[in-house]
Amino acid sequence: MTITDNENKIKKMTKLISENAVLKQKFQECDTYKNKFMKRNRELTKEIKDLETQITHSQQQNFQLKQRVKKVNFSKKTYGTVYEEKIFQLEDLV
Repeated sequence: MTITDNENKIKKMTKLISENAVLKQKFQECDTYKNKFMKRNRELTKEIKDLETQITHSQQQNFQLKQRVKKVNFSKKTYGTVYEEKIFQLEDLV
């Protein structure tokens, strides 16, 4: 082995060490982004679950209101018929 061989190996090692440092830096950046995205994903998942709960609650309220409207409309029809009968009875008395 000659000095130039050793110098070439040292240059090659230096280059590899430099590339390794760059790759480590990129890996750390990717890991940081990964953690940020995972955190954001958890936040969005929680928001989605909250929205689903709100939607379900709203749908239940909507259903209950529709049932109430049906009952009120039925009551209107029933009482309207009763009032008409009473009016006819009163007219017959007069």
